[in-house]
Amino acid sequence: KILDNHFYGFTFSGNYTQNQWNIILGGAANKYEGDHIGKVLWTKAGVSPSPNHEFYFDQSTKTDVNTYLKANYQITQKINLYADMQMRWVSYNANGEDTGLVADTFSFFNPKGGINYDLNTKISLYISYAKAHREPNRNDYENGNPVPEELDDFELGWRFVTTKAKININGYYMRYKNQLVVTGALNDVGFPIRENVGDSYRVGIELDGSVQIHPKVFVNPAITISQNKNKNFKTLWNGEMTYLGDTNIAFSPDFVASNAISYIPFKGFQVSLLTKYVGKQFMGNTDTAKSKLEGYYVNDVSLNYNWYPKKVFQSIQFSVLLNNIFNEKYISNGYYYTYDDTWSNPNNVSTIEGAGYYPQAMLNMLGGVTLNF
Repeated sequence: KILDNHFYGFTFSGNYTQNQWNIILGGAANKYEGDHIGKVLWTKAGVSPSPNHEFYFDQSTKTDVNTYLKANYQITQKINLYADMQMRWVSYNANGEDTGLVADTFSFFNPKGGINYDLNTKISLYISYAKAHREPNRNDYENGNPVPEELDDFELGWRFVTTKAKININGYYMRYKNQLVVTGALNDVGFPIRENVGDSYRVGIELDGSVQIHPKVFVNPAITISQNKNKNFKTLWNGEMTYLGDTNIAFSPDFVASNAISYIPFKGFQVSLLTKYVGKQFMGNTDTAKSKLEGYYVNDVSLNYNWYPKKVFQSIQFSVLLNNIFNEKYISNGYYYTYDDTWSNPNNVSTIEGAGYYPQAMLNMLGGVTLNF
């Protein structure tokens, strides 16, 4: 299977600033042309008509044109308003307009706006709203008749900044219509299959920061607590349309946390302990036990040393990454699928579940050298 692709286009932007106004007008126009080719290179039995027999040839084009206007207005020294409006036009064509897999054209209006308020020199608050659209991709078309997804995103945040600390807390509510979510299954080349799921949402709170707790020690935590749900999800199960109510969106854990503790014993050298926890999640959208991935906790160590020689090189960086230092056995990904058993009992259809898992490496090491001239 061969890809012969070409991508070209241009971008433009202009900036205008006066008094309290800062305005940017810009855009882009791009075109993708791709040939998808399949050839039989070799067969054990003599079934190929000729060497390198071409058993399929597909052509695809995608044109993407957009223009945007961004405006920032400083109402007072403490209050700032901003708006962002984008128009986007997308056209797909695969295998020709009359006989092709795809012949679609979309036009999207994506507005965004918000307000930022500085309480003082250290603390600021912000609130924003954004509307966004995203078109299906080629793989989505190969697996059905998808429609674009639509998102309304509401966010509210708090920032704290000093010379020794930066902390950001962000709350969000993302309401989707026809969200394209992965089903857990893979296509014939191992690419995740997605489908539209009607109404769904993601709501949660994020915290991240950087704190200097000592002149040589820094801490960088990040936590996300969320709910990610399909609303009134339905699926074919045992030959019948089954309504499952609200279910978890595939590959969307409710809790993710990470932290980096960095120590700089002397100039140019840094050692960091990297910690990550990912809560349980489901590989499908039906919340069945077969599709569940257990949570995992893993620790890595990073070492970096920068040397500044006086000749030839500006700097030489030596790096070592020790992954999974406690030798944990864990699974971070996998796939999930179902199929109907119609042969065991001719008068009954039974849904059969299957799953595969990607166990991760235990203790392993990666080293590198970067030369800057």
